[in-house]
Amino acid sequence: RMEYANASWIFVLNIPYDRVTTYAGRSFQETLLLLGIVIAALVGSSTLLYRNHRSKIIAEEEVKRWRDRRELEDKIRESEEQYRMLVETSSECICSLDLEGNFRFMSAAGLKMHGMEESEVVGRHCTEFVKPEYRPLLNEMLEKAKNGERARFEFEGDTVLGDKWFDSIIAPVRDESENIVSLL
Repeated sequence: RMEYANASWIFVLNIPYDRVTTYAGRSFQETLLLLGIVIAALVGSSTLLYRNHRSKIIAEEEVKRWRDRRELEDKIRESEEQYRMLVETSSECICSLDLEGNFRFMSAAGLKMHGMEESEVVGRHCTEFVKPEYRPLLNEMLEKAKNGERARFEFEGDTVLGDKWFDSIIAPVRDESENIVSLL
């Protein structure tokens, strides 16, 4: 029964009941299927949005780590340049020795004091540049430095330019784990 503008209408459908219920059931199934597709699309898009957001966060963290590393490398490079300038402009003999006492490096001032070129010094043992009577003392100072102590001593050295007196300090150089890796 349907009422419209003070009039009543009655519709009579001449369709079998099972056909009406089949249509209603099929319509309900199609609606559920459509609702399922919409929910799956929402879940899928939410997952993609979450992954995209997570990827963005990971990328931002990676960029920050890269920037931090770059800044650290720049600071290290600047520190090395300052160290190099200090060593190269010093009027003192600055040397680097391996743990056996062999020269790895000698500053320009040290080379000038000895009247030698770097190729004549690097790889040679430091006792070769000391008068024989001071070699036991130098070896003792090397052992102290290898054991973590700073050692200061005076000795007479043999140089190409003649005998010279030196006042030296041998100190251990440590890595980030505090292991002694060379002597200075």
